[in-house]
Amino acid sequence: MSRDLQIATVLVSVAGSEADERKTLRALQHARGHLQKLVGQNLQLRRCPELRIRVDKSVRKVRETLRLIEANRAESDGDVQLAPSQKTGGEQDGSGQDGGQADQFPDSSSPGSGDSSL
Repeated sequence: MSRDLQIATVLVSVAGSEADERKTLRALQHARGHLQKLVGQNLQLRRCPELRIRVDKSVRKVRETLRLIEANRAESDGDVQLAPSQKTGGEQDGSGQDGGQADQFPDSSSPGSGDSSL
């Protein structure tokens, strides 16, 4: 909303492809006059603000960031699963105990096949 309340920017986020986003934006632009009338009926202002409809690009950036985090997590999960199985292959810390890691992965040849709560 501008300081003088003459312009209201409406940020829209569309879940879908860029083509869906363009279609939605086009439809909202087409219906802008009707939407502005509805807004004006519900505001107690002398003059109804002009609606400017824009795509909220921050949502797309957040989705892309989350996708990259998940891809990184999936990639690093493969690395994390190898490390515990190497440690449970009979290595001990000199005290005669394996530090309780054997309980985590009962079958050291396939981490993740034993305890599904990891």
